[in-house]
Amino acid sequence: MEQQQVEAAADEALPIPDRVLRSALEFAVDMAAAGAKLRPPLPSPDALRPFLRLQRLPSSAFARVRRAVEDDPPFLARLADVATPELVDDIGLAWLRRQPGWRSTIDELLVGRMGNAPDRLAADRREQRRRQAAEDAAAKARAVNAATQEQLNRERAAREHEQAERRRLIDELRIAQTRLGELESTVATLREQANRAKAAAEDAEAATARAVARADSAEAARDAVLAARVEALTAPPAPFDTEELRRSHAHALRGVHEAERAMRELGRALADLRSETPEASPDRTVRVRRPRSRRSPLPIPGGLYGHSAAVAEHLLRVPGVVALVDGYNVAKLGWPTLDLVGQREQCILVCENIARRWGTAITIVFDGADVVGTSAPRRLVRVAFSPPGVIADDVLRAEVAVADHRQPIVVVTNDQAVIADVRAEGANTLSSDQFLAVARH
Repeated sequence: MEQQQVEAAADEALPIPDRVLRSALEFAVDMAAAGAKLRPPLPSPDALRPFLRLQRLPSSAFARVRRAVEDDPPFLARLADVATPELVDDIGLAWLRRQPGWRSTIDELLVGRMGNAPDRLAADRREQRRRQAAEDAAAKARAVNAATQEQLNRERAAREHEQAERRRLIDELRIAQTRLGELESTVATLREQANRAKAAAEDAEAATARAVARADSAEAARDAVLAARVEALTAPPAPFDTEELRRSHAHALRGVHEAERAMRELGRALADLRSETPEASPDRTVRVRRPRSRRSPLPIPGGLYGHSAAVAEHLLRVPGVVALVDGYNVAKLGWPTLDLVGQREQCILVCENIARRWGTAITIVFDGADVVGTSAPRRLVRVAFSPPGVIADDVLRAEVAVADHRQPIVVVTNDQAVIADVRAEGANTLSSDQFLAVARH
């Protein structure tokens, strides 16, 4: 009830001249201008837009600015929250804050001003302080705006970089898909060639078997003829039929000719077999060449130097990659002053560090399964030791050879023979120096 009476009394009070609200109206325009520069901008009355670029608010605009502020209660409340005596005079503060009895307060202040002649110098100083405070507030608003704009620029640059990286990955995926299609076509061609070679080998074996059978038959006929000749020569002379002797002689000649023809066919069949299957052994066992491995090395992004630590980090961070580490090759290079046990432990520790950082599946292969302490279990990496009489290099080769061709593999060693062999199987390689540079980073 008391509040309603105060408001009714305020309505009956004399109107407040626009000119006495000058500091509050100029403060409203300055705050609207500062808020419009922010991103996103702060809302303000549309009616204030024509005055945002003015250096000083003319008295002819007081009424329009006053109506715009009074018609926007949220904007008026925001001005009341941030207004201070340094920015707005006492009448302007009362008008903005509108606390209970504010009209009476303004009337009293007006009466006080009319009863006392204003000191021009003091008024100028107050005006100068208010203007300086307004400029400081505008400068702060500009600084906030600049910081916000800089952050937006950084976010925009990061987004453009991510989009470029995404486009690059899509291009690499398309290239990989094209390469996969080519490899599948090559595998199909090799499989077809292998089937044809197998069929040709089977045909050649059948032809060889038939030729051998014919040769055996011809040899048997020849032996029979020769035996008949020997028997005829060693038998005592007896009366004989000339016509029968002629028929026997003709039959023997036909047998000899058939045997010679079978031997010639056998020679041609063997020659054809050797020309069609150059890898056939003398016992007529045909070896078909195995198709080459289908594993393809992981691609290296453009701009990375082949023997740099950046390439090593890229390969070790590929999802699903398996890293095979030549244990003592890395350990002796990295910690030459330690004993064998110390070298081995340091090598395992740095490998566990990489596995912990990127989730890389790492297998470390050392020489000698009979070394004391080699059976200690490891949680983050797999530690393997070569069997007695087998070197770690051969274990690395075997690991690559038996792995699934779809499994990307990176072998870490400085041994050039191992590097050549595992690259032939489609594996990537890193030098021990590259691996240590990444592991110690």
